[in-house]
Amino acid sequence: MGIGDWGLGIGPNPQSPIPNPQSPIPNRFKYFVIILKSTKKIYSLKIIINKHKKMAEDEDDINYDEPEEVYSDPDDDNNKNQGENYEILSPQVLDKERNQKIEEFIQISDLPKSQAELVLMNNNWNIDILMNDWYDKMQKIKENSGICQTKESIKQLNEYLKKNKIEKGMCPVCYTDIDPGDGLNLGCGHEFCTECFKEHLKERMNDQLTLLGTKCPMKNCNFQVPSEIFKKLFKDDKNELNIYNKCLMRNFTESNADIKLCPNPKCDKIIKLPGHGMFDIKCECGTIFCFKCLKESHRPCDCFMMEIWEKKSKGDENENTKWLLINTKQCPNCKKHIEKNQGCNHMTCRKEAGGCGYEFCWICLGEWKPHGTSYFNCTRANPNILRKNEEKIKNIKSEMERYDKSFTAYKDEENALKFAKKLKDTIDLYKKVLIEKKGQTEMDFIFLDEALKTVIECHQILGNTYVFGYYMKKNSKNNSLYELNQEMLRREADLLHERLEMRYLADILSINEKEKFDKEFISYKEKVNSLISTTNKFKGNILEDIDKHIY
Repeated sequence: MGIGDWGLGIGPNPQSPIPNPQSPIPNRFKYFVIILKSTKKIYSLKIIINKHKKMAEDEDDINYDEPEEVYSDPDDDNNKNQGENYEILSPQVLDKERNQKIEEFIQISDLPKSQAELVLMNNNWNIDILMNDWYDKMQKIKENSGICQTKESIKQLNEYLKKNKIEKGMCPVCYTDIDPGDGLNLGCGHEFCTECFKEHLKERMNDQLTLLGTKCPMKNCNFQVPSEIFKKLFKDDKNELNIYNKCLMRNFTESNADIKLCPNPKCDKIIKLPGHGMFDIKCECGTIFCFKCLKESHRPCDCFMMEIWEKKSKGDENENTKWLLINTKQCPNCKKHIEKNQGCNHMTCRKEAGGCGYEFCWICLGEWKPHGTSYFNCTRANPNILRKNEEKIKNIKSEMERYDKSFTAYKDEENALKFAKKLKDTIDLYKKVLIEKKGQTEMDFIFLDEALKTVIECHQILGNTYVFGYYMKKNSKNNSLYELNQEMLRREADLLHERLEMRYLADILSINEKEKFDKEFISYKEKVNSLISTTNKFKGNILEDIDKHIY
């Protein structure tokens, strides 16, 4: 479609009321109306302003000229963690949307449904591109989509069939006669018995990445197996059918940046997030993950930051090089690394340790002979070079100490998170006993579920704040404020975590007198609720400041 096919207007939707020019809503909330002349359709790309209207009613001092931002990775402008504007869809809803695309393409291509589906699956479900190329490149598209033979496949098939004479009505795999009505073929003319065809597909189930590209069992045949064949043969095999359906959904979602499958292999939910980008998703199955990278939630860090942190924490070659620079020097003769742990400046690259026997000065790395008896003082070294080398090593050492401190704190929170997740079974057990023995109800323990949820979320966020802190600008004037907020969140999260441990619940359970039990339970509940409130407050403070680039 050429540039001349488009018309662009800026301003309100012509079907909407004209906004009051005196309206306090700023210019950055205007939206575009793009008119597609060729179809006479109007597409409105609106920025939702309702939330900001409400904020303006609540607070008069909001500065609309300061856009909310978060630390962004170099390749992503859509990584805001604002507002839960995503949808959790069932497979049935996505399947309906998928079928609508197939029907739309059938109208364009005049292909049967099974073939239209294969063409879309092999072309990223991009109907616009297919529309432009269909009549000019129809044969090539069909060949690449596995709904017809290529010249090469026809040639190879003919050669194969000449060498292997297969009688009509006989399965080419098991060489038994195919019962009338029992054979399967894809329109390519190669017929197989149902049992052999199904076995062929079962073998392909082991490789889910290429499962949808499964072709006819006949060697060199280009025809691809459509979904209707899979579904027909595995209608009574729930596990295999689930695997195949998940592959179908993944193929469809991968072509749409706004739709992704929940990464939990036991969950079949689909997440739809208009505008995509980096965003924490809380699926109905309980999985919390980043929409962009599908990994465990890593807020306040972005995906790029976590990627480089993970590489660094695995102890790559760069970290080993830094250690060698700080703790060793290379022999000037054979370049072997030597560590000096004591003694004078007279160094020998020992042959028994794999060295060359060369003798040199540790300070200037020159040959030892001219130094004579100056074992502890080197007068031959250039002071400027020595000073620069010392400064370089000092900086590397300081950076490594920072990393070690951050990594230790990160691992501490990671371990605390593991322990917190294990608390669920303990809490559930005590809830059950308290209900049976003390007459409590499920409603009495909602605060415990909320507390555990808060603890888990805070340990996860805290671990990531140490990663974020490591990559912050050094000597920032707000570093101290960041560390203070971080410490306050850690303290409150640890106190709340402690209150959920077995000893507190066991002490309450051991009280036999009802009046005393009720009093202690209410007191415990109030303390836990208070800690939930303060912990969430500090969590919100640090995340809000990061989002606003305070640090």
